[in-house]
Amino acid sequence: MKSEHIFSAVAMLGCFLLCPITAHAIVNADNPTSTTPDNTTAPAGLPEWNNIGTLNGASGIYLGNGWVLTADHVGAGNFTLNGTTYLWNGSPATRLNNTDGSGPADIIMFQLTTRPTDVNQLTIASTSPVIGTAFYNVGYGLARDTAEEYFTYNSTTKVFTQTTNSSAAYQGFGYGSPNTKSWGQNSIAGFQSYNIGFGNVDAFYSTFTSTTDQIVSGDSGGGVFNSLGVLIGMNDAIGTYSSQPADTAFISNQSDLINIAPFYSQITQISGVPEPSSWAMLFAAGVSLFGIFPPRTVLRINY
Repeated sequence: MKSEHIFSAVAMLGCFLLCPITAHAIVNADNPTSTTPDNTTAPAGLPEWNNIGTLNGASGIYLGNGWVLTADHVGAGNFTLNGTTYLWNGSPATRLNNTDGSGPADIIMFQLTTRPTDVNQLTIASTSPVIGTAFYNVGYGLARDTAEEYFTYNSTTKVFTQTTNSSAAYQGFGYGSPNTKSWGQNSIAGFQSYNIGFGNVDAFYSTFTSTTDQIVSGDSGGGVFNSLGVLIGMNDAIGTYSSQPADTAFISNQSDLINIAPFYSQITQISGVPEPSSWAMLFAAGVSLFGIFPPRTVLRINY
């Protein structure tokens, strides 16, 4: 397969013909035959799960002091958090600027009319994590189909064809509505910069394996937390093979996640959310339990 990069956002795609039985919003491959939703309640030791809400068919992060962080391609709006909808105060969202001087990034902040009282302020990373850092993704993405799917690829026609052969070279899952809050785990495989039409982005990425997760449409704007609950990233885009069938997550696809640390000063100055405690940042770059995975060279990001 040729090497190319095609980028677009992980925004909500609407209702699909695929109607899954389960609701794995963050696609997890470690339980491919599950007939009941999993990872839809907070993981042990991650109360920051409660800071992730939904808006505009996608996801957002409640920082504290009435401020929400999300992707610019998601946009500001009324924000539903833990079953309660909080109104956007209507003031224009504040778009953050890249530190490389290139201009606005795909990341905004906006304020709510009232402050949620049942969640804590987040701890925000001020230094970038390292390759191998383990993390949790949390978001309101579309639902994973129960059945694992298999595909062959014709290098002449550049077409993937679904097959019943479980030994086929490409394996993964389809996904569609409804959006469901869930979490998954992975680790940082590398760093990259890209522009999906909303400004340059400094990001890190992870690789989808048979034991880890992949973000999908609707997870944009959701949170990426290290093992101590420090916000280190934001779900932003997905990397797939060029000509990969729509609404599928293949093993070896990648999740592209905005690195929060370069925006630390802007975020804290606007929101007034306190800086990380010294003990939290001391361990913010903990080594992954999931291993280090090679980067992909053939990418497509699906809207």
